[in-house]
Amino acid sequence: MKKVPQISRSTGVSCDYFNAWAPLFCSSNREGLLKDLPNFPILRYEELYSSSEYEGVVTDENRSSIHRLNELADDVNSLVDSPNIFEWDELLEMRKEVRLLIYGR
Repeated sequence: MKKVPQISRSTGVSCDYFNAWAPLFCSSNREGLLKDLPNFPILRYEELYSSSEYEGVVTDENRSSIHRLNELADDVNSLVDSPNIFEWDELLEMRKEVRLLIYGR
């Protein structure tokens, strides 16, 4: 089994998982995000780090953060079917929360 890469000491979440959020962080507006999401959906944490391939994917230390990151991924991905569900300001707040959940502080 592989180890989950680049585990943050403060959160227990892989810093590498930030790359899965590229559609949200690389978009400068909602329209760009809506264009990218159908081709590049944000993977849930366990989709990227399968417990059949990686050891210690979800731990007591990171369980609540991963749960919330998965909720946020589902929320952002829901824009594909419901493009008006979130305003750009709400998506910017999600970006802040994702960064905090992955890196801490």
